[in-house]
Amino acid sequence: MDFIKDQIIDTWLINHRTNLLLLNSITNEALDLTTSKRGGGTIGHQLAHMYNVRFWKLERFNKNLVSELHTIKASDKKSITMLIDCHSESAALISEMLTEGF
Repeated sequence: MDFIKDQIIDTWLINHRTNLLLLNSITNEALDLTTSKRGGGTIGHQLAHMYNVRFWKLERFNKNLVSELHTIKASDKKSITMLIDCHSESAALISEMLTEGF
C-alpha cells in the first residue's frame, strides 16, 4: 500500500511541477488572452479556476487547512507571481490531504 500511496503523491507533485513550468513559460500579458469568440475565460481565469477548485476541495476536507487562504475572484487582477503562490500553497496542502487520507 505504501508503494501506491507514494506513487499517487509523486504523481500529484509531478502535475504541480508541470503547472509551474506552464506558469513560468508565459507572460502576465498572456493571462488576458482567450481563444473564445464568445468571451470565454482567459488563460488567467482558467488558471485561477484550477486553484479555486483545489481550495474548495480542501475546504470541504478540512476548513482549517484553508483558513488563511481565499479564492480568486473573476474581477481580481491575476499575475504570474500570484498564481504561482496560490498553486504552490494549494499543491502542498493537497499533498498533505492525500497523505492524511491514506
